[in-house]
Amino acid sequence: MAYLTKETLIAAYKVLSTLSENPSAQGATQKVSAIRYALALDMFYKEYHRECDTRDSQDKASFIEKVGIVVALENSFYTTNFYVPVTEHQGDFAVGSNFYSVGAVKNSLINPAIRINYPQRGSSPLFEIQDGKLIWKKEFLTNFNFYVPSDEVKCALVIWLCRARKVRLEDIYGTLKSQIENLFTSELADILMPSKEAFETTSKQLNVAADFIPADISKDELESIFRQKQNKSISRQIIYFGAPGTGKSHKVREIIGEETNQPNVFRTTFHPDTDYASFVGCYKPSMRPTTSAEKTLTGKDEEIAYSFVPQVFTDAYVYAYKHPAETTYLVLEEINRGNCAQIFGDLFQLLDRKEGVSEYKIKADNDLAKYLVAQLGEASEGIKDGKLCLPANLSILATMNTSDQSLFPMDSAFKRRWEWEYVPINYSADILSGSFDITIGEKVYSWVEFIQSVNKHIFDLTQSEDKQMGNFFIKHSVDESEFKSKVMFYLWYEVLRDETGNNKYFFRQNTPDGKDSTPFTFKDLYEKDAQETIQQFMAYLGVAPK
Repeated sequence: MAYLTKETLIAAYKVLSTLSENPSAQGATQKVSAIRYALALDMFYKEYHRECDTRDSQDKASFIEKVGIVVALENSFYTTNFYVPVTEHQGDFAVGSNFYSVGAVKNSLINPAIRINYPQRGSSPLFEIQDGKLIWKKEFLTNFNFYVPSDEVKCALVIWLCRARKVRLEDIYGTLKSQIENLFTSELADILMPSKEAFETTSKQLNVAADFIPADISKDELESIFRQKQNKSISRQIIYFGAPGTGKSHKVREIIGEETNQPNVFRTTFHPDTDYASFVGCYKPSMRPTTSAEKTLTGKDEEIAYSFVPQVFTDAYVYAYKHPAETTYLVLEEINRGNCAQIFGDLFQLLDRKEGVSEYKIKADNDLAKYLVAQLGEASEGIKDGKLCLPANLSILATMNTSDQSLFPMDSAFKRRWEWEYVPINYSADILSGSFDITIGEKVYSWVEFIQSVNKHIFDLTQSEDKQMGNFFIKHSVDESEFKSKVMFYLWYEVLRDETGNNKYFFRQNTPDGKDSTPFTFKDLYEKDAQETIQQFMAYLGVAPK
């Protein structure tokens, strides 16, 4: 009996690191996290033949132990997701601070009656969660083919899972197959284990070999794989734009992930009063404790001191330089609601980037320069020679409502330094917004059918898509009160306020006989016959109740 060689394991690790196009994106991290949790649950189910109750200390410990089978390394280290820096193991492989406390398990405890698919994103769940219990589902196991999409990746995963186990030199494939069948249920083992022919084809690419000495892979060897990928990864500088409620912020979340308090994500919302100081930082007064000598002289415990207080841009900038192997995200919501020329100032020049790095450096203000030297050191590329330079691992993602584009028009020089991605309105019934309803009295209407009709009228009236409503303009089904206060108020205030009397004015209701229509005002929505008014408005739009 022998062990798989170091070269074999590193080759497998390289393949697993390709499970995401962007090795450091938080969304990708969630994808691979889903794999490790699903593998752990399958091992748990094979052993106990029941759900795993995360509130039970023994179940919890057993589940974490099985997560360790997927991620643990020698010398108290573990690989969090095959492509982020290897981390020192401090107890539970971050299961408690991620999966249990900020993810689907926590959501299931908040809503114990609901069964939650995991992962929640996408259409390929691997198991269910209800009231803190992880529920193994045989019918979900075939979804592993989405997460482990090829024979090469399956071979790499099998090799990695058996990295510390002995194999027979004369039959490496047979030994690995036996090991996988011992670890997992027969249903999952059949999915994970490639055919012998596929394994033999792939084994040459993965340098599959064995030796009598156990492989000793260092932390640096695995992190070097990530660094190689990071050097090839170019940051994004993109503005997502579209009508209100189309899901622009959701597009950003797809890139950075949905967990809260991510240390590599820095977020701000622009508004008319945002300026350079509130974006970058400035000197501000604060109270500091006095020294014993000062207290003797003044009798005061504190005194006013002035220091540079960094803001969101500087915080993101410093984090990016301190964590070069990790993508840092600066998220700017509603970017056009602020005066970008005033907010960015000279930083505007840094947005010209070549292979992710600022092509033209700028001299930092003295206050900012002193702060950055203290944080990064004067030899850092982030403040070398007193100049600023955006690093390749700092991505800037922004959102913009086209309906607000007249607040602070962007000049063409600023615009051309960004990628632009239009986020269209999605009228599909197959996504979450397709299930939203509008309840008016005893009648229930489809939200998607409503916006399809009303958006046609908005375009006909304004000859523009800017004022149309996106499919996520509302976040859930609404009753009459919320429909009036959110939807009808928007239509009146943003679209129709100046259009009374226009022959295309569409605040109209069908007459009871359905043969004609008459205009109504926003005030009419709060009269005693308001329900009838809204129902006849729906009839005028051609939206029938369900």
